[in-house]
Amino acid sequence: MPNASKVFRINFIYFSDVAPAQQSLEPVDIGFKFDPPKRTHKIIKRPELEPLARRKELKVKIDEVHNADEDVESPIRRSLAACHYGIFSDLFGPPHQFNPVVDLPIFYPLANSSDVIPVFCGNYVSPENAMDEPLVDLSRLTSNSLWTLIMTCPDEPLPDESDTQPAEYIHWMITNISSEVCADGAPKSGDVVVEYLPPLPYCGTGFHRYVFVLYRQDNGVVDLSGETRGPVNVDQHSERVFSTADFYRKHQDALTPAGLAFFQSSWNTSVRSYIREHLPLSKELVFGVEFPDDLPPPQSRFPLANSWFHPRRHPCGLPLADSRLGVHEDVSFDVYLDRYRDRREMDEELVKLRLATEGNPLDATCKRTQSPFPLASPPLPSDREVPSWWRQQEIQRRLRKGRWAQLEGHED
Repeated sequence: MPNASKVFRINFIYFSDVAPAQQSLEPVDIGFKFDPPKRTHKIIKRPELEPLARRKELKVKIDEVHNADEDVESPIRRSLAACHYGIFSDLFGPPHQFNPVVDLPIFYPLANSSDVIPVFCGNYVSPENAMDEPLVDLSRLTSNSLWTLIMTCPDEPLPDESDTQPAEYIHWMITNISSEVCADGAPKSGDVVVEYLPPLPYCGTGFHRYVFVLYRQDNGVVDLSGETRGPVNVDQHSERVFSTADFYRKHQDALTPAGLAFFQSSWNTSVRSYIREHLPLSKELVFGVEFPDDLPPPQSRFPLANSWFHPRRHPCGLPLADSRLGVHEDVSFDVYLDRYRDRREMDEELVKLRLATEGNPLDATCKRTQSPFPLASPPLPSDREVPSWWRQQEIQRRLRKGRWAQLEGHED
């Protein structure tokens, strides 16, 4: 688990990737031209429908309400949603953007069910429901054009300090897609360039964005064999690293973005099961923030020891002997000093003690294996032989309490 400084460094890179000079640039449309409808033409008064609406007798066809062809403002809403989620800036780089003029219906089929989960613009799809390839409706594409569909994730790669690696993983790529159907009525499939990889968000990183971009091939059939990727065998970073900006810059004369759909997903146990079953050579990354403990008050030579009946001062900060866990103010001087020690130094002592107490069961000369009672602890020294604070610490160590709780399961 990375420490807090590393996690904060990663967040700093994510939120500072856009230079101030680029934020002031005017948007550059890299897609097809879209003329939004005028409000004066859209709003049409129909006085014959007003009495029916007042009497609640107006009937509206549901098919017409949900018809994508009637929703002439959907490209604007999809573009605004993509800008809100930072899709254009993270994929193509600022200030590039486009209006998704082509509707892109994508559905994930549910296992053992006839229901599907649609992909809109930022809705949530769990990883377990996205393990299989999605269903793409090609009926609304023009029949005289070929298309390319790419699925990427800009949130999975971890940016390094140099920030030179592309910050995307490619999950799916199909090119030369046609909306025409074969003789048997089945749709013609395209050329699979990159095999489908399900969403694998990391544990502790929140929601990840998974984006589908549909490109129209302006010059007919295109050859994208240079982008071929097989199934992931070892590591996504070495086998699925991708950059949409570099890809489009290379093929901008042959491809034009026309459709867009994306969803969000977060980690659950299905991701761990998939990695263990299909990617045994890959390690699952788990992230979290270890917030530092509250700082103790400034160290003093004669600390105030609060007892249950009145506050008092003691030159050694002595006793409540039963509360030697380091969480009370009234503790002995050894526990008081341990609160100001380096945590790494104390953990190192525990590790050395743990290795010393475990012994080597394969070593016949080990004293522990030769003892007739190897799990029995030697008797404690008397109060005359050792100080009282050392005796109390030894009792806690044998009972695995306080700072010795990490030795649980490792007997002396």
